[in-house]
Amino acid sequence: MRHRFLLLISLLLLLLAAIPGAAQETVVVRTTTDLRLRARPSTRDSAVLAVVPRGVELEATGINAHHTWVQATYYSLTGWLYTRYLTVVSGDLSTLPVVDGTTSASEEGSSGASPPTTAPQPAEPASLPVVPVGQTYNCPRYCRDYTSCEQALYCLAQGATRLDRDGDGSPCEQPEYVCPAR
Repeated sequence: MRHRFLLLISLLLLLLAAIPGAAQETVVVRTTTDLRLRARPSTRDSAVLAVVPRGVELEATGINAHHTWVQATYYSLTGWLYTRYLTVVSGDLSTLPVVDGTTSASEEGSSGASPPTTAPQPAEPASLPVVPVGQTYNCPRYCRDYTSCEQALYCLAQGATRLDRDGDGSPCEQPEYVCPAR
């Protein structure tokens, strides 16, 4: 009886594997540098939603038609990461659905994916302000010279990674500085 049950389970698993789309493979990517999560798969006219620290693993949910940008969710922000600065941890990028990328991340909403696996977990990711699209700021060298968290976030997105010493995506967060601790 037990042998028949195991045989039946094995046959069901084989049938499920043979049905296209029945068991979609999860694709996990890792950032190889501090990487900008963008609203669209482009560096032109695409807002920077966040800076994903180096070494963070994320579940990829889509890819653009040219296979140059991967769609992923970092905390509650769904956006695009350039594939040149990613390594595939598990799965295969060619199995991802091709996503248009013309819809902004705020219009798409969150995919409900879990937070990244290697980044520190924030208590409240929404506590950081969002830098308005088109807004620019001067980027001083030291946190003590910043006047707002928006300014520090803008400069972090522009590559001033020295502002985020613990790598959690929140710059200048000591008590005497401008951004809340995560």
